[in-house]
Amino acid sequence: MIKKNRIEFLNKKFSSKEIGFLKSDSETEKTIDIILKEYLSDNIFSDSMWMESFLQMLDQTNFHDGKFLCAVIRQNFPAKDKANASAIVKETSKNTCKDNNDKEYRQKGCTEKKYKTEKQKKNNKDKSVIHSTEILLSKLAKDNHGIWDRITDNIFVFAIEYSDKNNNKRTVQDIKDQLQRTCKASVAIGIAEFPFLDFTKKDTFYNAVKALDHSAFLGDDNMVFFDAVSLNISGDRLYHIGRTKDAAEEYKKGLEIEKDNINLLNSLGVCFGIMKKLEMANEEFQKAMNIDDKEIMAVYNTGLVYEIMHDTEKALEYFIKASSINDEIFEVELGTGRLFYRTKKFAEALFHLEKAVKLNPMSSIPLRIMGDIFLEKAQYTKAVTAYKKAIKIKPDDPFALSGLGAAFEIQDKNLDIALSFARKSVAMEPENNLFRERLDKIYRKKEADNIVHLKFEKSYT
Repeated sequence: MIKKNRIEFLNKKFSSKEIGFLKSDSETEKTIDIILKEYLSDNIFSDSMWMESFLQMLDQTNFHDGKFLCAVIRQNFPAKDKANASAIVKETSKNTCKDNNDKEYRQKGCTEKKYKTEKQKKNNKDKSVIHSTEILLSKLAKDNHGIWDRITDNIFVFAIEYSDKNNNKRTVQDIKDQLQRTCKASVAIGIAEFPFLDFTKKDTFYNAVKALDHSAFLGDDNMVFFDAVSLNISGDRLYHIGRTKDAAEEYKKGLEIEKDNINLLNSLGVCFGIMKKLEMANEEFQKAMNIDDKEIMAVYNTGLVYEIMHDTEKALEYFIKASSINDEIFEVELGTGRLFYRTKKFAEALFHLEKAVKLNPMSSIPLRIMGDIFLEKAQYTKAVTAYKKAIKIKPDDPFALSGLGAAFEIQDKNLDIALSFARKSVAMEPENNLFRERLDKIYRKKEADNIVHLKFEKSYT
């Protein structure tokens, strides 16, 4: 399943995939619906010195046959442990120090003392768990000629040598089981192997970090080996924080692992499109369609590229194809309706725009375009209705405001309101000549004072 961004396509941006859900045909088909609040991999791109001491150790360690696996471990402690202290405070407040003269003061003192005692017990327990984890990792490193380090209070990394790659999953599972018995908490692990493709030792640690982020989409108790999906998730994260070039590099690496991954191909095409490398974007979308000619995101995005390249006929061809594949996607119906409107095929435009309204009743765009169509068809009552609905959803939509003002002006109705709307639209889009022309018509119709008129116009030139 795919979760899409809601993007206003009149700005000619690309649709893209967000890894709230992963592709349903990937190995993570049963992934849960979760969006991470924190990505450990953010540190890779925000701090060039992150985990530098461990990376130096890793670079200097000579593993047998040069082979090692790197694992990043997160201990996920139950939320109830964190709630115990507050629950104790609440209960103590009700039942302690009842016989003291200064009840309020004494109760507060007893509560704080009890809280501090419980907090100290918890701190001691946490220290004990951490100490036990450190002992286990130290023994593991010693027995396997490896190294380990702490990343945060509950996240650790170790690297150990291996001789048979086929045994790595069992090795890590045994370590995971030991950690769970030791810390009495669920454990998630991201694992990466070296050598793999052209990744360096440093890259291998980073790959394990990305695999840990990948594991979080599967829940708190999972073990994931670094793969193409890990890079897809990392790429999507970078894309959504505005690092498009870095995202593209992640998608490229993912395609080195899995060259026919449609999700990666489409995502890489999206990045090229954002970077205005339109021919390269189309190449990636075409690769995706060569694998599956009904891959709707690639089909639609190809149409979007042609629209940006001002090839309306070709763009409409792909939009229509996308709609024939699945007419239950808002962006597809909106884009198809918009292009039909641009080519003056009003009936077809309204057909798709009405679908778009049903698919996303909270978007003002299809309603506003419907208003434009009705205005051109001289169906002014319908135009006013459509524009009003658009403005109700988005009061600062300059296109709807200007259109409604024009509809009122043509009918000689509500000219004061029309003037207000027209002025607002010009204030928001001062370079829009159509908005200015509509404003001028209303001014002339109201026979406004020329000085006032010129003064207003001067402030927007």
